Amino acid sequence: MRAEDELTPVLFLHASPESQIRSVLCAALVGLDVNECSELNNQMSLCKNAKCINTQGSYKCVCFPGFVQSEHPNYCVPAIKQAEATATE
Repeated sequence: MRAEDELTPVLFLHASPESQIRSVLCAALVGLDVNECSELNNQMSLCKNAKCINTQGSYKCVCFPGFVQSEHPNYCVPAIKQAEATATE
């Protein structure tokens, strides 16, 4: 991270619709990229038959050798099964 990329704390005040008295004070850091691949992959598999690659603000899945992207996001299927499915359509 560069000095000019300094994180800026931002505060949000949210009043509950049920009561204007109750409120939630949330703090967020603007400019902070979360590594979904390491943070979320510990809890659930983000990419099936693929490697998770962190990107700025998101992530992408790159299929392992012998696998191709299916019609479902973040899900790769064996290349042979995909070819068979395409041939029967």
